[in-house]
Amino acid sequence: MDNQTKIKLFSQYDLSPTTTYIGLIDGNKSRTLKAFMKEVSVEFKFPDYYSGNMNSFTEIMNDLSWLNADNYILVVDNASAFLQDESLNEQEAIKKILTNITMEWNGVPNYDGEDEYRKRSRFIVHYM
Repeated sequence: MDNQTKIKLFSQYDLSPTTTYIGLIDGNKSRTLKAFMKEVSVEFKFPDYYSGNMNSFTEIMNDLSWLNADNYILVVDNASAFLQDESLNEQEAIKKILTNITMEWNGVPNYDGEDEYRKRSRFIVHYM
């Protein structure tokens, strides 16, 4: 992703470039759920204990502490190809999971004590 595109994203979402982590995945390489999770795991530098299933994916995407950022943007480039080899129901289910991740980050604390180890942050999924 070029710097001009990054600047536009920071401006569009009113985020600081010094405290926001951007992960870029290619929709052409993310046509299936498995491929998508693999792309995200690399781009967001998942820890070794990631097991490759949806529960582990969701848990890790709701942590991201190792990235040392205040906010996060997941950019899906070539979005028209994103999850195209999955059924429409599966596509919607995955997008709902991403929406839930966004809501959890925005809703901290989601339960008593959560704000002791996790701060409220913005998690944005941006389709290009």
